Amino acid sequence: MAESKSVQRLRQELNDLLANALEFVTDLEVVEDDPYHWKGKMIGPPDTPYTGGTFEFEITFTQWSILYERLQKI
Repeated sequence: MAESKSVQRLRQELNDLLANALEFVTDLEVVEDDPYHWKGKMIGPPDTPYTGGTFEFEITFTQWSILYERLQKI
């Protein structure tokens, strides 16, 4: 079965982020092979109360979030 355009888009976005890593984001990955669910860690920025901290995060995308982004570009 072919991947939907939204799954293709999310895979491309993740690959771009992994290839061009942000200095404050680590361990970015897909959760349980679900391309709509990512997790990772953020490093606290310097000169803030969060300096030296590591913060876990999860992102759950919906097909609507992908469609909404496309509509904003029109």
